[in-house]
Amino acid sequence: MFYNNIARSFPKLAILIALASCAGSTNDIDNRQDAKKSFANEVSANQTSAEDFKVTIFREYPDHKCTSGYLAVNDNIICYTLEKPWRDNQQNISSIPADTYNGILRYDHNDHWRIELLDVPGRTHIQIHIGNTVDDISGCILVGDRLGPDLCTIVGGTSTPAYSKLKSAFYGTDNPTSTPDKNISVEIKDAGPE
Repeated sequence: MFYNNIARSFPKLAILIALASCAGSTNDIDNRQDAKKSFANEVSANQTSAEDFKVTIFREYPDHKCTSGYLAVNDNIICYTLEKPWRDNQQNISSIPADTYNGILRYDHNDHWRIELLDVPGRTHIQIHIGNTVDDISGCILVGDRLGPDLCTIVGGTSTPAYSKLKSAFYGTDNPTSTPDKNISVEIKDAGPE
């Protein structure tokens, strides 16, 4: 099982493990050492080549019905956000605490792409996705191109285009063919004093 996980995640490491398990000549040992150095250089290059994908959510309009604001990618505002109101981080009825979270991509929902926030205190599966009202979420964050006049709804038909802008910002294109190596962070900022 361990070997299969390694093989999927690090194919070159799997080759090294297979080579190491074979007895061979001195030439084979030299080849294995060269392969090991090559793999180490590749891992090092991958670790330093990852770009940052920084999402910032500015909570500008908190009230007892909802919390709405703006979402920026790498300091460029691209859409509005909608969340539950703050109710002490209670599951299913509250927005999450303002903080900076690492994110991962999820591909297992109908939309096949979401950013999920990791290590949210007392909460799991907090994601950024499509929707129009706080009834569409249990703590997640919705995006839209326009807020309703009450500031507690996303205008119908504007969530999907906003979501597409977020996805395109991540991939750098509307039609991605691969997933770039990016470190995702999501910073949530509460409205400051007036």
